Amino acid sequence: MKNPLVSVCMITYNHEKYIREAIEGVLMQKTNFDFELVVANDCSPDNSDNIVTEILNNHPKANRIKYFRHGKNMGGISNFIFALNQCTGKYIALCEGDDYWTDPYKLQKQVDFLEANEEYTLCFHLVEYFYQNNEKPSYINPAKKFQKRDYSIYDLIRENFISTCSTMYRWQFHDLPLPELFSNHLVADYPLHFLHATKGKIGMIPEVMGRYRIHQGGVWSLTAEEIAVKRLKDAISMYNDFNVYTNEKYSTFIDERIYYFERYLMHRYINDNLFKESMKLFRMRKEGVSVKDQFRFYLHYYFPNLYSFLRMIKNWTKNRSLY
Repeated sequence: MKNPLVSVCMITYNHEKYIREAIEGVLMQKTNFDFELVVANDCSPDNSDNIVTEILNNHPKANRIKYFRHGKNMGGISNFIFALNQCTGKYIALCEGDDYWTDPYKLQKQVDFLEANEEYTLCFHLVEYFYQNNEKPSYINPAKKFQKRDYSIYDLIRENFISTCSTMYRWQFHDLPLPELFSNHLVADYPLHFLHATKGKIGMIPEVMGRYRIHQGGVWSLTAEEIAVKRLKDAISMYNDFNVYTNEKYSTFIDERIYYFERYLMHRYINDNLFKESMKLFRMRKEGVSVKDQFRFYLHYYFPNLYSFLRMIKNWTKNRSLY
């Protein structure tokens, strides 16, 4: 296929239960332009390769797929970079191998939006988050109170409200290498959102056109204690990299987010009995910590059982007020 207008970037690892649904959600798209689907399988040890191969051999739209299976595991970020480098479209859309699209006109609607609005470098749509084992009700992201047509980089600094499978970029890096901040962190889509938001506006299409699957094998659905500190430290590092990349243009807003994660990290250290690390971070940040947050820290640090009890009471009272 020559010069597709859109490239869909799909990375996959151990998604044998979900990869067919993800691929078919892309191939069902109805458009008035050409698009390609780049699938990069990071040496999955499961049956994913056989499923993709069966689709390639039998699906009537298989010619749209560019499939790559690595001989050894590269890791999520490296595989993502590889897949992006295989994309040739003016626009790049994302869909990981365990999520899927539900609207056959998703790509058309996003392209129509970006073609009509040159000042936007990124657009996204609403996504339904659902639990694979149905342990909790599904919900829509972003929540209704946060939904609006236009967003700026300031909104994005405060929170990553863009679901990966909803993203379409007016791609800025066909002739430029991706900055290092993209490849140095645990997540890849948020830095990409940020890099594009420095060059234009963010638009939202207020329709649910995809589903994000929350399951035990999902990277950001993991809640194990051993990775909590790593995730918090990586978020702080990522925001520091944002600050350097933009020559501190947004430093006031970025510093607020860094403080947000550092505050959680202080308490996380205490929960993990890493008291020296917690006090070190607190002293480093003390001048910027509010009196209220200082009180909370000292209470947690010196009286952890009392702090936990008060938190439990607070949460119980909050939950009771919902009924």
